[in-house]
This record gives sequence, C-alpha cells and structure tokens, in this order.
Amino acid sequence: MKTKLAVLTVLLFLSPTVYALTDIAVGPYGGMSFPVANDDAKSGPMYGAQARVSLMSMISLGAHFRTTQFGNPSQTFFSGFPDIQEVTMEKDGGDVSEFGFDLYLGGVGAGMTGGNFYLMGSIGSYKWSRDYVQKDVTKAVYSFGPGFEYVLPMKLGIEARTLFEIVPNGDGGSWKNAIWLIGANYHINIAPGY
Repeated sequence: MKTKLAVLTVLLFLSPTVYALTDIAVGPYGGMSFPVANDDAKSGPMYGAQARVSLMSMISLGAHFRTTQFGNPSQTFFSGFPDIQEVTMEKDGGDVSEFGFDLYLGGVGAGMTGGNFYLMGSIGSYKWSRDYVQKDVTKAVYSFGPGFEYVLPMKLGIEARTLFEIVPNGDGGSWKNAIWLIGANYHINIAPGY
C-alpha cells in the first residue's frame, strides 16, 4: 500500500509538469562581445543559434552554440639601445567557439504572444583559438543576465539579451566578457489551448 501511495504521489507531481510543457523555441542570434580588462583581445562580432523548451510557465531549459571573432589588440614594444625605439604590433585576438546549457526564469517559457522579461544563467565549454598560441585553450564558461522577448501572433519572437560571461583561466583569475545579442525565435506550441 505504501508503495502504491508513493507511486501515485510521484505521478501527481509529474502530471502538471508534463502538461506545462507548452513551448519549444529555436532560432539564430547575433551581437557583440566586449572583453573586460583583457589585453589579449578586442571586441568583436558573435553569432549563434539556440533552442529552448519550457518545463513550466516560468522555467525553461535550453542549449546554445555561438562563435566570437575577437578583434586584434595592439602591443607596444621598446627596442634598441641606446637609441630606444617604440614598435607597435598587432596580435591575433582569436576565435571562440562555445557550447552551453541554459536556465531561463520568467514568462518567456509560455510562448504566448506579447512581451516577456526573463533572467538567464548558463554553463558551458569555451574554446579559444589564437594564431600565436600553439594549443587551443578550452575552459568552462559561466554567464548570466537579463533578456526580453516579444512574441508576435505568427509565433515569431524577437529577442534582446545582455550577458556577463566569466571564464576561469586556471591561474587564479578569469577572462570576462560583456555580451549583447539580438535574435529571432520560432515558437512551436505543443500544449492544448495554445
């Protein structure tokens, strides 16, 4: 009897969650990434794609892939003695590819028409390739920030988001980036009544 009661309780808790699976959203996005206190790279364009599934009206899970092409920073060297000369050279800012999993908190999960604010957190893998570094650097990456999406009646969502990204570099410090992006999502409503 206790086993049947436990199974029934679990099913009762799961059934609203299954019913609340109301929306799947997929789409591309693009924007800019701005290194913060990082002399190895300058700001550059980024673009990617994402997918999101709502578990409940205020909670969604997602995944994303994005690439960033950092700009080339300049370095100044001093050479020659006794006549010291200043030499300025560029170094490769590199390219980053990133894959991660996302958690969304807010009304964006329902996929209903209108505007929705949300908060997002993400964890993923960050791979930085640069010409002057023989081996690519692969680290964990964490990001968080607010966003807004407006869903049109034809189930097309226009989205804007800002993120603060932290990549621990293993030397007791971290690389940090400020990101803004704009994207478009197509919403597939799968629950009755949508």
